[in-house]
Amino acid sequence: MPTRTRDRGSATICAALLAGLLTALAGAVLALGAAILARHRAGAAADLAALSAAVHAETGQPPCDWARRVAAAERARLVRCACDGPVCLVGAAVGTPWGAATVTSRAGPADDPVGTDDPVGTSAFGIERSSRPEADSMSLRAANITPRPPPHRTPIVPLC
Repeated sequence: MPTRTRDRGSATICAALLAGLLTALAGAVLALGAAILARHRAGAAADLAALSAAVHAETGQPPCDWARRVAAAERARLVRCACDGPVCLVGAAVGTPWGAATVTSRAGPADDPVGTDDPVGTSAFGIERSSRPEADSMSLRAANITPRPPPHRTPIVPLC
């Protein structure tokens, strides 16, 4: 009768390989989660810093100092700050063990999307503008939409 001494311990090797594979997969998922979290934190910090800079752009106070304070309060680092009139462009970064997640945000008044009154040319940020301000307007105005009536529904009649 043949013996199975050559196969002894093969399940241990397979289990060790499977454990290593699952550990590597869990590490990759954790790294991806950390990168996504850092990107969201950098986005929130950049948005808030841009809004703060835009609010203080025309008050005589240095808007980039306000942006730096807000970014620091959000545990992010300010990497870029430029204001062209009331419109501010701010970049914030949040570090991870694999690098930094960097997001750039822009804030300003809704009726002045590029920061100057000149409707043609290029702004200080290098954004091309058309001769039609309504074509590239980024304002958040309510559309002129009339509400539709709800669809006709047949009443549900109980069968019993």
